[in-house]
Amino acid sequence: MGLTKQYLRYAPSGTFNIIASADCNSTHVSLNGVSGRYIAVGACEHVIIWDMRLGEKAQVLPGENVVVSQIAASPTGNHMAVGYVDGNISVFELTNNEVVCQFAGHKSAVTCLQYDEQGHRLDTEVILWDVVSETGIARFSGQKGVITSVLFINGKNCVISSSKDTFVKFWDIETKHCFKTLGGHQMEVWSAILMKEERYLVTGSMDQELRVWRLHWTGDVKEEDKLARHLEIVKLEETDNLEDSSVLQCHQVGTLMRGGKGRVVGLTSDLGQSILGCYGNDSLLEIFAFCTDEETKQRMSKRIKKQRKKKLKETGEVDADAAEIPELLTLSDEVRRVTSIKLESKIKSNTLLLGVSGELRVGVTLNNNTVELHSLRLNEENTGGERSGERGGERREAGAGAGDVCAALAFVAGPRGGVRCGRGAGGGSSGGAAVAASAGGGVGDARRGDDS
Repeated sequence: MGLTKQYLRYAPSGTFNIIASADCNSTHVSLNGVSGRYIAVGACEHVIIWDMRLGEKAQVLPGENVVVSQIAASPTGNHMAVGYVDGNISVFELTNNEVVCQFAGHKSAVTCLQYDEQGHRLDTEVILWDVVSETGIARFSGQKGVITSVLFINGKNCVISSSKDTFVKFWDIETKHCFKTLGGHQMEVWSAILMKEERYLVTGSMDQELRVWRLHWTGDVKEEDKLARHLEIVKLEETDNLEDSSVLQCHQVGTLMRGGKGRVVGLTSDLGQSILGCYGNDSLLEIFAFCTDEETKQRMSKRIKKQRKKKLKETGEVDADAAEIPELLTLSDEVRRVTSIKLESKIKSNTLLLGVSGELRVGVTLNNNTVELHSLRLNEENTGGERSGERGGERREAGAGAGDVCAALAFVAGPRGGVRCGRGAGGGSSGGAAVAASAGGGVGDARRGDDS
């Protein structure tokens, strides 16, 4: 009899019914020329493209034993860039699921991915990759914290990066150096997004405020509207002044107050940079809209007229000249709050798609293994909304926003479990109750339930 005893070793063979991983973002994709219907999510080491109308898998981009951390769809819609926790990046061709090219240059997990306007360059953790020549272009080093957001400024050949070191940096791609640093944050910058034709930069930190910065390129003074240049500046950087001769002037023009609790987790926008989505550590998704120049002027005129009437009423004077109000654009003229959507669980990622008819498709992934697609009609008054509730009976929530649940995918535990799809019609929809599936190293075939 030996001194040691042998035992059977049990190893996990795979997982099943993973709808969406909580540690990866989501994005809208177009398949066969159809947009607003498909949402791509990370599912452990795979990427699943869900058909939210049918509640089925439209496509699966397979991986190999490494968890997906970030995904990004190209502007042309033909490719999908996938970043992994080991630092590698794979670019897939969506028509045949083949890997077009791979990049290996990171020592840790890929934290953010961003294509440029043409879809030729890919930026991740401040390493610039050329997907055409399949080579690295530049590596930007200078920030001492984890990179939280990377943004391209199209037409200016520069990149914006935000980090946990409280700084936002502007990098010149040609010279490969940082030419401007924003230091107006006291705590970590968790997310940043460009809005309204790249005129504004919105940053989110640990507090309840979203800081809005005006980007002013000195070479584009004649091209901008005269009223837009008079946007009221509420705070200047210590290193900046109005007569600064640098190529870029960045001034904080105001803040947007959040209703959510905790820090900002993510900021998202639609492709036209007119709709802003914000979510934190809770289940509240807040949506803001940046108005067009014409709408901004109308809002400013109404505000000035109200202020003038109020001043005349307080002073009791009849002369309208005595109640003169300076015609300066404020952030309240530029931005309006659209609605807030209260979800059933904490939000892990969000993607926005604005249609031509004014319909906004809002895709969200939750931490209970659920993907939901909401529909908002921006051309109507947002006076509250309805959404579906538990499977046993319909529940209506007041104040949930003007959005209806178009579809919801969730893994439901039980002998008849699987993928359940609920679609809204008219005032409500029928979505299934979600139960979190165990996270693991793979994804099995997720089938639709018999009662879905």
